[in-house]
Amino acid sequence: MDRIIRCITSDGALMASAIDSSDTAYTAQRLHGLSATASAALGRLLTAASVMGAMQKQEHATLTLRINGGGPIGTVTAISEPATAMRAAGCGQSNVDARCP
Repeated sequence: MDRIIRCITSDGALMASAIDSSDTAYTAQRLHGLSATASAALGRLLTAASVMGAMQKQEHATLTLRINGGGPIGTVTAISEPATAMRAAGCGQSNVDARCP
């Protein structure tokens, strides 16, 4: 099970987040049938979208991250909504829906 841990100092001067997104990355790899390299790229993008989406202050806001590295997998997109769902598209495959913790 994936998990995000967030910490903040009492005066609000410092905030830190840590995430274990192994299950999300594995699910994306399995559903898309990705190579190890493409899986790492998509997993990292989904992880970034998860952390940034969890930090959004608006309840119904959506965050979209899109990367085009110029390589064989083309443009990869991750869409995150706070504490609900995450979607990924790219890698020459159709959309993937994966539930967040």
